[in-house]
Amino acid sequence: MKIAICDDNQNDLHKIEDYCKAFNPDGFCCAFSSSVELLDAFENEYFDIVLLDIEMAPPNGYEAGIKLMEKSRKPLIIFITNTVNYAVCGYEVAFRYLTKPLSYPTFFYVLRDAEKCISTQKILLSCSNKESYLVAYTDICYFESYNRKVSFHLNDETRIIVPGKISDYKKLLDGSYFIQIHKSYCINLNYVDYVKNSHVFLNNGITLPVSRSRQTKFLNALENHFK
Repeated sequence: MKIAICDDNQNDLHKIEDYCKAFNPDGFCCAFSSSVELLDAFENEYFDIVLLDIEMAPPNGYEAGIKLMEKSRKPLIIFITNTVNYAVCGYEVAFRYLTKPLSYPTFFYVLRDAEKCISTQKILLSCSNKESYLVAYTDICYFESYNRKVSFHLNDETRIIVPGKISDYKKLLDGSYFIQIHKSYCINLNYVDYVKNSHVFLNNGITLPVSRSRQTKFLNALENHFK
């Protein structure tokens, strides 16, 4: 799980960062002092949760939150601010809304709820025979493309075949869990066992090729995911 913190008050930024580390000492957390920095980071990386102050230089946190919610895969946004003026409109884009000064017990319960929500995210897979399946992200080991179809391989060895291109589903699933390692394969990083000789070995016994052009990005994503 990746967390982004954005607050232009350095004291508050460090405090929230300390709270994140206390909540999950092994988690991946990045701090940003402006919404511009946060939005720029999202161009190349995805964060599951965004802890976002509202009262900042334009674009303010609420405006930045709206931009984040326009993305194909939307993060969970938790507004943390001094005022309740944005509480009503804030709930249009935010998972939760917290006010400063923030206490750790309150922070803990909200982060715990956010973590549960992420773990139960699902995608609707509609097959050409009109059957549809609601599948949890965490149940998908990998998916592959061939003959204008995409085959999803689940952790219980179920395979679901849907029409379309791998890029269509990558837009929905790309982020902290998934990364494309080859023109034909996208994997869930949680199922990686080890990497050797341009191949990735999944913990279900499947071995998949990693293309040379995607190897560096894949290894960096794998390192960040398990930090």
